[in-house]
Amino acid sequence: MRTSIRSGPVLAVVLVAGGIVAPSSASAATWQAVDTIAGTGLASTLETFGAVPVDYNGDGREDVLFGHHDQGARLFRNEGNGTYTRVAAAAWPKLDPVSGLNPDRHECAWADVDGDGRPDAYCGAGRTGNNVVKTGMDNELWLQRNPGVFTDVGTQWGLGDVCGRTWAVTFINANGDRWPDLYVGNIRPRAVPNDPCANPANGFPDRFAKLFLNTGGTGFRYVPNAGLAQYGGQAGAEVTDFNHDGWQDLLTCGGDGMHLYRNDAGRGFTDVSAANGFGTTGVSGAKFGDLNGDGWADLVTSSNKQFGYRLNNQGRFGPLVQIAATTGGRAVALGDADGNGTLDVYALNANIAQVKNPQDFIYRNVGLHFTAVPVPNTSGTGDAVTALDGNNDHRAEFLVLNAYETTAPAQRIQLVLR
Repeated sequence: MRTSIRSGPVLAVVLVAGGIVAPSSASAATWQAVDTIAGTGLASTLETFGAVPVDYNGDGREDVLFGHHDQGARLFRNEGNGTYTRVAAAAWPKLDPVSGLNPDRHECAWADVDGDGRPDAYCGAGRTGNNVVKTGMDNELWLQRNPGVFTDVGTQWGLGDVCGRTWAVTFINANGDRWPDLYVGNIRPRAVPNDPCANPANGFPDRFAKLFLNTGGTGFRYVPNAGLAQYGGQAGAEVTDFNHDGWQDLLTCGGDGMHLYRNDAGRGFTDVSAANGFGTTGVSGAKFGDLNGDGWADLVTSSNKQFGYRLNNQGRFGPLVQIAATTGGRAVALGDADGNGTLDVYALNANIAQVKNPQDFIYRNVGLHFTAVPVPNTSGTGDAVTALDGNNDHRAEFLVLNAYETTAPAQRIQLVLR
Protein backbone atom coordinates (compact mmCIF):
# COMPACT_ATOMS: atom_id res chain seq x y z
CA MET A 1 0.00 0.00 0.00
CA ARG A 2 2.87 2.35 0.82
CA THR A 3 5.60 3.42 -1.57
CA SER A 4 8.98 5.00 -0.99
CA ILE A 5 9.41 7.97 1.32
CA ARG A 6 11.09 10.96 -0.22
CA SER A 7 12.56 13.76 1.78
CA GLY A 8 11.08 17.23 1.96
CA PRO A 9 11.17 20.36 4.08
CA VAL A 10 10.83 19.61 7.78
CA LEU A 11 8.81 21.74 10.17
CA ALA A 12 9.93 21.82 13.77
CA VAL A 13 7.12 21.18 16.25
CA VAL A 14 6.70 23.78 18.99
CA LEU A 15 4.44 23.28 22.02
CA VAL A 16 2.71 26.41 23.19
CA ALA A 17 0.19 27.24 25.89
CA GLY A 18 -2.97 25.20 26.08
CA GLY A 19 -1.55 22.14 24.35
CA ILE A 20 -1.53 23.77 20.91
CA VAL A 21 1.15 22.59 18.54
CA ALA A 22 2.51 24.90 15.84
CA PRO A 23 5.31 24.59 13.28
CA SER A 24 8.35 26.78 12.83
CA SER A 25 10.20 27.23 9.59
CA ALA A 26 13.36 25.12 9.12
CA SER A 27 13.97 25.99 5.46
CA ALA A 28 13.09 28.60 2.86
CA ALA A 29 10.30 26.48 1.37
CA THR A 30 7.73 25.08 3.76
CA TRP A 31 4.49 23.18 3.54
CA GLN A 32 1.42 25.33 3.97
CA ALA A 33 -2.23 24.39 4.30
CA VAL A 34 -4.57 26.38 2.06
CA ASP A 35 -8.33 26.44 1.67
CA THR A 36 -9.18 25.65 -1.98
CA ILE A 37 -12.95 25.25 -1.77
CA ALA A 38 -13.76 28.52 -3.58
CA GLY A 39 -14.98 27.88 -7.10
CA THR A 40 -15.37 24.11 -6.66
CA GLY A 41 -19.13 24.13 -6.12
CA LEU A 42 -18.73 22.51 -2.70
CA ALA A 43 -18.73 25.72 -0.66
CA SER A 44 -21.58 25.62 1.83
CA THR A 45 -22.74 27.27 5.03
CA LEU A 46 -25.48 24.75 5.80
CA GLU A 47 -25.17 22.85 9.07
CA THR A 48 -23.46 19.55 8.45
CA PHE A 49 -23.29 16.00 9.74
CA GLY A 50 -20.70 14.21 7.64
CA ALA A 51 -19.48 14.02 4.08
CA VAL A 52 -18.96 10.70 2.30
CA PRO A 53 -16.85 10.19 -0.85
CA VAL A 54 -18.24 7.80 -3.47
CA ASP A 55 -17.93 7.16 -7.19
CA TYR A 56 -21.69 6.88 -7.64
CA ASN A 57 -21.62 6.85 -11.47
CA GLY A 58 -18.58 4.63 -12.09
CA ASP A 59 -16.57 7.18 -14.07
CA GLY A 60 -13.45 6.73 -11.92
CA ARG A 61 -13.77 10.10 -10.21
CA GLU A 62 -14.57 10.58 -6.53
CA ASP A 63 -17.92 12.27 -5.95
CA VAL A 64 -19.17 13.32 -2.51
CA LEU A 65 -22.40 13.27 -0.51
CA PHE A 66 -22.85 16.13 1.97
CA GLY A 67 -25.15 15.53 4.93
CA HIS A 68 -26.88 18.61 6.30
CA HIS A 69 -28.53 17.20 9.42
CA ASP A 70 -32.15 18.42 9.38
CA GLN A 71 -31.62 20.35 6.13
CA GLY A 72 -31.46 17.32 3.82
CA ALA A 73 -28.38 16.03 2.00
CA ARG A 74 -26.78 16.83 -1.36
CA LEU A 75 -24.85 14.66 -3.81
CA PHE A 76 -22.14 16.35 -5.90
CA ARG A 77 -20.70 14.90 -9.12
CA ASN A 78 -16.98 15.36 -9.72
CA GLU A 79 -16.58 16.94 -13.16
CA GLY A 80 -12.89 16.09 -13.39
CA ASN A 81 -11.76 19.70 -13.79
CA GLY A 82 -11.71 20.71 -10.13
CA THR A 83 -15.42 21.51 -9.94
CA TYR A 84 -18.50 19.68 -8.69
CA THR A 85 -22.15 19.78 -9.78
CA ARG A 86 -25.11 18.90 -7.62
CA VAL A 87 -27.08 15.92 -8.93
CA ALA A 88 -30.06 13.81 -7.79
CA ALA A 89 -31.70 16.86 -6.25
CA ALA A 90 -34.91 14.94 -5.49
CA ALA A 91 -33.12 12.51 -3.16
CA TRP A 92 -32.40 13.16 0.54
CA PRO A 93 -34.98 15.97 0.85
CA LYS A 94 -35.30 18.19 3.88
CA LEU A 95 -38.88 16.98 4.41
CA ASP A 96 -40.15 13.44 3.91
CA PRO A 97 -42.43 13.61 0.84
CA VAL A 98 -45.10 11.33 2.37
CA SER A 99 -45.24 12.38 6.02
CA GLY A 100 -44.03 15.95 5.58
CA LEU A 101 -41.77 15.43 8.60
CA ASN A 102 -38.15 16.48 8.92
CA PRO A 103 -35.71 13.55 9.37
CA ASP A 104 -33.00 14.13 11.97
CA ARG A 105 -30.55 12.79 9.38
CA HIS A 106 -27.07 11.83 10.52
CA GLU A 107 -24.31 9.75 8.91
CA CYS A 108 -24.58 7.96 5.57
CA ALA A 109 -22.66 5.05 4.02
CA TRP A 110 -22.42 3.62 0.49
CA ALA A 111 -22.46 0.07 -0.91
CA ASP A 112 -24.00 -1.84 -3.82
CA VAL A 113 -26.63 -3.63 -1.75
CA ASP A 114 -28.62 -5.18 -4.64
CA GLY A 115 -25.73 -6.24 -6.86
CA ASP A 116 -26.64 -4.14 -9.90
CA GLY A 117 -23.22 -2.47 -10.08
CA ARG A 118 -24.41 0.91 -8.77
CA PRO A 119 -23.66 2.17 -5.22
CA ASP A 120 -26.62 2.75 -2.92
CA ALA A 121 -26.72 4.94 0.20
CA TYR A 122 -27.95 4.21 3.70
CA CYS A 123 -28.54 7.17 6.04
CA GLY A 124 -29.27 7.04 9.74
CA ALA A 125 -31.49 9.43 11.66
CA GLY A 126 -31.72 10.55 15.26
CA ARG A 127 -34.87 10.96 17.32
CA THR A 128 -34.67 14.74 17.81
CA GLY A 129 -34.38 16.28 21.26
CA ASN A 130 -37.73 14.82 22.32
CA ASN A 131 -37.02 11.14 21.55
CA VAL A 132 -39.82 10.96 19.01
CA VAL A 133 -40.77 7.69 17.35
CA LYS A 134 -39.29 7.99 13.85
CA THR A 135 -42.36 6.95 11.88
CA GLY A 136 -42.29 9.06 8.73
CA MET A 137 -38.76 10.27 9.44
CA ASP A 138 -36.92 6.97 9.72
CA ASN A 139 -33.52 5.71 8.58
CA GLU A 140 -33.29 5.52 4.78
CA LEU A 141 -31.90 3.19 2.12
CA TRP A 142 -31.57 5.07 -1.15
CA LEU A 143 -31.37 2.52 -3.98
CA GLN A 144 -29.76 3.74 -7.20
CA ARG A 145 -31.99 1.70 -9.49
CA ASN A 146 -31.11 3.82 -12.51
CA PRO A 147 -27.89 5.82 -12.99
CA GLY A 148 -28.14 8.94 -10.82
CA VAL A 149 -31.73 8.21 -9.77
CA PHE A 150 -32.34 7.23 -6.14
CA THR A 151 -35.42 5.84 -4.36
CA ASP A 152 -35.81 5.35 -0.60
CA VAL A 153 -36.76 1.75 0.24
CA GLY A 154 -35.46 1.61 3.82
CA THR A 155 -38.71 0.59 5.47
CA GLN A 156 -39.69 -1.85 2.72
CA TRP A 157 -36.30 -3.54 2.90
CA GLY A 158 -36.48 -4.10 6.65
CA LEU A 159 -34.08 -1.32 7.60
CA GLY A 160 -36.50 0.90 9.44
CA ASP A 161 -35.52 1.50 13.05
CA VAL A 162 -38.10 3.86 14.51
CA CYS A 163 -36.73 3.71 18.07
CA GLY A 164 -33.02 3.84 17.31
CA ARG A 165 -31.09 7.05 17.93
CA THR A 166 -28.85 6.42 14.94
CA TRP A 167 -25.56 8.25 14.48
CA ALA A 168 -22.83 6.19 12.83
CA VAL A 169 -23.58 3.63 10.10
CA THR A 170 -21.26 1.43 8.07
CA PHE A 171 -21.52 -1.46 5.65
CA ILE A 172 -19.62 -4.61 6.61
CA ASN A 173 -19.29 -8.11 5.20
CA ALA A 174 -20.37 -9.88 8.37
CA ASN A 175 -21.05 -13.40 7.08
CA GLY A 176 -18.65 -13.82 4.17
CA ASP A 177 -21.13 -13.89 1.30
CA ARG A 178 -21.07 -11.39 -1.56
CA TRP A 179 -23.82 -9.16 -0.19
CA PRO A 180 -23.00 -6.07 1.95
CA ASP A 181 -24.42 -6.22 5.46
CA LEU A 182 -25.02 -3.18 7.65
CA TYR A 183 -24.11 -1.99 11.14
CA VAL A 184 -26.44 0.69 12.53
CA GLY A 185 -24.83 2.51 15.44
CA ASN A 186 -27.54 3.58 17.86
CA ILE A 187 -26.42 5.58 20.88
CA ARG A 188 -28.05 5.75 24.30
CA PRO A 189 -31.48 7.45 24.22
CA ARG A 190 -31.95 10.74 25.97
CA ALA A 191 -33.50 10.57 29.41
CA VAL A 192 -36.86 12.09 28.56
CA PRO A 193 -40.15 11.28 30.32
CA ASN A 194 -42.69 8.97 28.71
CA ASP A 195 -40.49 7.71 25.87
CA PRO A 196 -42.90 5.47 23.89
CA CYS A 197 -40.04 3.19 22.88
CA ALA A 198 -39.17 2.49 26.54
CA ASN A 199 -42.51 0.81 27.17
CA PRO A 200 -42.56 -2.80 25.88
CA ALA A 201 -46.36 -2.72 25.87
CA ASN A 202 -46.22 -0.40 22.86
CA GLY A 203 -44.65 -3.11 20.69
CA PHE A 204 -41.86 -1.00 19.26
CA PRO A 205 -38.46 -2.47 18.31
CA ASP A 206 -35.59 -2.12 20.77
CA ARG A 207 -33.40 0.97 20.84
CA PHE A 208 -30.06 -0.85 20.58
CA ALA A 209 -27.37 -0.74 17.90
CA LYS A 210 -28.13 -3.31 15.21
CA LEU A 211 -26.53 -5.67 12.74
CA PHE A 212 -28.62 -6.24 9.62
CA LEU A 213 -27.78 -9.13 7.26
CA ASN A 214 -28.43 -8.68 3.56
CA THR A 215 -30.85 -11.36 2.32
CA GLY A 216 -29.50 -11.82 -1.18
CA GLY A 217 -29.94 -8.30 -2.49
CA THR A 218 -33.67 -8.10 -1.85
CA GLY A 219 -33.85 -6.96 1.77
CA PHE A 220 -32.26 -7.11 5.22
CA ARG A 221 -33.01 -8.86 8.51
CA TYR A 222 -32.03 -7.79 12.01
CA VAL A 223 -29.68 -10.20 13.81
CA PRO A 224 -29.87 -9.72 17.60
CA ASN A 225 -27.26 -11.13 19.96
CA ALA A 226 -24.45 -10.91 17.42
CA GLY A 227 -21.91 -10.10 20.13
CA LEU A 228 -22.07 -6.33 19.70
CA ALA A 229 -22.73 -3.95 22.57
CA GLN A 230 -26.25 -2.69 23.10
CA TYR A 231 -25.26 0.86 22.18
CA GLY A 232 -22.36 2.22 20.15
CA GLY A 233 -21.13 4.49 17.41
CA GLN A 234 -21.67 7.97 18.78
CA ALA A 235 -18.26 9.03 17.45
CA GLY A 236 -18.06 6.65 14.52
CA ALA A 237 -17.93 3.07 13.28
CA GLU A 238 -15.02 1.75 11.19
CA VAL A 239 -14.45 -1.53 9.35
CA THR A 240 -11.17 -3.34 8.67
CA ASP A 241 -9.63 -6.81 8.81
CA PHE A 242 -7.26 -5.97 11.66
CA ASN A 243 -5.90 -9.52 12.10
CA HIS A 244 -5.69 -10.57 8.43
CA ASP A 245 -7.92 -13.62 8.88
CA GLY A 246 -10.04 -12.74 5.85
CA TRP A 247 -13.06 -11.51 7.85
CA GLN A 248 -14.10 -7.90 8.31
CA ASP A 249 -13.99 -6.62 11.88
CA LEU A 250 -15.75 -3.61 13.45
CA LEU A 251 -14.59 -0.72 15.64
CA THR A 252 -17.02 1.62 17.38
CA CYS A 253 -16.10 4.64 19.46
CA GLY A 254 -17.89 7.17 21.60
CA GLY A 255 -18.34 8.39 25.12
CA ASP A 256 -17.83 4.92 26.66
CA GLY A 257 -14.53 4.33 24.85
CA MET A 258 -13.55 2.22 21.88
CA HIS A 259 -14.83 -1.28 21.20
CA LEU A 260 -13.01 -3.55 18.77
CA TYR A 261 -15.13 -6.50 17.64
CA ARG A 262 -13.42 -9.48 16.03
CA ASN A 263 -15.46 -11.23 13.37
CA ASP A 264 -15.57 -14.92 14.34
CA ALA A 265 -15.71 -16.33 10.80
CA GLY A 266 -19.28 -15.13 10.26
CA ARG A 267 -20.67 -16.72 13.45
CA GLY A 268 -20.82 -13.43 15.36
CA PHE A 269 -18.45 -10.94 16.97
CA THR A 270 -16.22 -10.98 20.06
CA ASP A 271 -15.21 -7.81 21.90
CA VAL A 272 -11.38 -7.85 21.99
CA SER A 273 -10.97 -4.28 23.24
CA ALA A 274 -9.42 -5.18 26.58
CA ALA A 275 -6.95 -7.57 24.96
CA ASN A 276 -5.74 -4.67 22.82
CA GLY A 277 -5.40 -2.22 25.69
CA PHE A 278 -8.47 -0.13 24.85
CA GLY A 279 -9.89 1.55 27.93
CA THR A 280 -13.23 3.12 28.69
CA THR A 281 -12.00 6.69 28.25
CA GLY A 282 -14.09 8.60 25.75
CA VAL A 283 -12.77 8.73 22.18
CA SER A 284 -14.15 11.36 19.84
CA GLY A 285 -12.97 9.90 16.55
CA ALA A 286 -10.98 7.03 15.03
CA LYS A 287 -9.65 5.94 11.63
CA PHE A 288 -7.75 2.89 10.40
CA GLY A 289 -4.76 3.31 8.11
CA ASP A 290 -1.29 1.88 7.51
CA LEU A 291 0.97 4.55 9.00
CA ASN A 292 4.29 2.72 8.75
CA GLY A 293 3.90 0.79 5.50
CA ASP A 294 4.03 -2.72 6.96
CA GLY A 295 0.69 -3.78 5.46
CA TRP A 296 -1.25 -3.80 8.74
CA ALA A 297 -4.03 -1.30 9.56
CA ASP A 298 -2.95 0.98 12.40
CA LEU A 299 -5.39 3.07 14.43
CA VAL A 300 -5.42 6.88 14.79
CA THR A 301 -7.69 8.47 17.41
CA SER A 302 -8.80 11.82 18.78
CA SER A 303 -9.98 12.72 22.26
CA ASN A 304 -10.37 15.83 24.38
CA LYS A 305 -6.77 15.35 25.53
CA GLN A 306 -4.73 14.23 22.56
CA PHE A 307 -4.36 12.94 19.03
CA GLY A 308 -2.48 9.67 18.87
CA TYR A 309 -1.92 6.35 17.14
CA ARG A 310 -1.60 2.68 17.95
CA LEU A 311 0.52 0.50 15.69
CA ASN A 312 -0.92 -2.83 14.62
CA ASN A 313 1.63 -5.51 15.50
CA GLN A 314 0.38 -8.35 13.28
CA GLY A 315 -3.12 -8.38 14.73
CA ARG A 316 -2.50 -6.87 18.15
CA PHE A 317 -2.56 -3.12 18.75
CA GLY A 318 0.26 -1.50 20.68
CA PRO A 319 0.10 1.30 23.23
CA LEU A 320 -1.19 4.76 22.39
CA VAL A 321 1.55 7.07 21.09
CA GLN A 322 0.77 10.77 21.29
CA ILE A 323 0.98 12.85 18.12
CA ALA A 324 -0.09 16.07 19.82
CA ALA A 325 -1.75 17.31 22.96
CA THR A 326 -5.05 19.16 22.65
CA THR A 327 -7.95 20.38 24.72
CA GLY A 328 -10.74 19.59 22.27
CA GLY A 329 -9.95 16.89 19.71
CA ARG A 330 -13.10 16.20 17.71
CA ALA A 331 -12.17 14.02 14.71
CA VAL A 332 -9.35 12.70 12.54
CA ALA A 333 -8.89 11.87 8.87
CA LEU A 334 -6.02 10.13 7.08
CA GLY A 335 -4.59 10.82 3.64
CA ASP A 336 -1.30 11.38 1.85
CA ALA A 337 -1.50 15.16 1.67
CA ASP A 338 2.14 15.86 0.71
CA GLY A 339 2.62 13.04 -1.81
CA ASN A 340 5.48 11.32 0.02
CA GLY A 341 3.77 7.92 0.10
CA THR A 342 2.75 7.91 3.76
CA LEU A 343 -0.54 8.74 5.45
CA ASP A 344 -0.76 12.14 7.09
CA VAL A 345 -3.19 13.02 9.90
CA TYR A 346 -5.76 15.80 9.84
CA ALA A 347 -6.48 16.74 13.46
CA LEU A 348 -9.78 18.58 13.88
CA ASN A 349 -10.34 20.53 17.07
CA ALA A 350 -13.67 21.78 18.34
CA ASN A 351 -15.20 23.42 21.36
CA ILE A 352 -18.90 22.72 21.04
CA ALA A 353 -19.77 24.10 24.46
CA GLN A 354 -18.36 27.51 23.53
CA VAL A 355 -19.33 27.30 19.83
CA LYS A 356 -15.98 28.31 18.48
CA ASN A 357 -13.43 26.71 16.21
CA PRO A 358 -9.92 26.22 17.67
CA GLN A 359 -6.90 25.77 15.41
CA ASP A 360 -6.75 22.60 13.29
CA PHE A 361 -3.51 21.00 12.08
CA ILE A 362 -2.30 18.58 9.46
CA TYR A 363 0.44 16.38 10.88
CA ARG A 364 2.83 15.30 8.13
CA ASN A 365 4.04 11.73 8.58
CA VAL A 366 7.68 11.08 7.69
CA GLY A 367 8.73 7.75 9.16
CA LEU A 368 6.27 8.14 12.07
CA HIS A 369 7.77 11.54 12.86
CA PHE A 370 4.87 13.98 12.75
CA THR A 371 5.34 17.67 11.99
CA ALA A 372 2.51 20.15 12.26
CA VAL A 373 1.12 22.42 9.56
CA PRO A 374 -1.54 24.88 10.80
CA VAL A 375 -4.84 25.04 8.92
CA PRO A 376 -6.48 28.40 8.10
CA ASN A 377 -9.00 29.11 10.80
CA THR A 378 -12.68 29.67 10.13
CA SER A 379 -15.87 30.44 12.00
CA GLY A 380 -18.28 27.90 13.42
CA THR A 381 -17.52 24.74 15.35
CA GLY A 382 -15.52 21.92 13.79
CA ASP A 383 -17.76 18.91 13.23
CA ALA A 384 -16.14 16.39 10.89
CA VAL A 385 -13.35 15.94 8.36
CA THR A 386 -13.12 13.62 5.34
CA ALA A 387 -10.15 12.78 3.13
CA LEU A 388 -10.78 13.10 -0.62
CA ASP A 389 -8.77 12.72 -3.81
CA GLY A 390 -11.03 14.73 -6.06
CA ASN A 391 -8.45 15.43 -8.77
CA ASN A 392 -6.88 11.93 -8.92
CA ASP A 393 -3.37 13.22 -8.20
CA HIS A 394 -2.85 10.71 -5.36
CA ARG A 395 -2.64 13.55 -2.86
CA ALA A 396 -5.37 13.96 -0.29
CA GLU A 397 -7.54 16.99 0.14
CA PHE A 398 -9.43 17.29 3.42
CA LEU A 399 -13.06 18.35 3.36
CA VAL A 400 -13.69 20.08 6.69
CA LEU A 401 -17.19 20.62 8.01
CA ASN A 402 -17.31 23.58 10.36
CA ALA A 403 -20.97 23.64 11.29
CA TYR A 404 -22.38 21.89 14.33
CA GLU A 405 -25.96 23.03 14.69
CA THR A 406 -24.73 26.32 13.16
CA THR A 407 -24.04 27.87 9.80
CA ALA A 408 -20.36 28.25 8.95
CA PRO A 409 -18.30 27.73 5.78
CA ALA A 410 -16.96 24.32 4.85
CA GLN A 411 -13.31 24.12 3.79
CA ARG A 412 -11.28 22.00 1.38
CA ILE A 413 -7.74 21.98 2.78
CA GLN A 414 -4.68 21.04 0.72
CA LEU A 415 -0.96 21.13 1.38
CA VAL A 416 1.21 23.23 -0.94
CA LEU A 417 4.95 23.80 -0.88
CA ARG A 418 5.86 27.48 -0.75
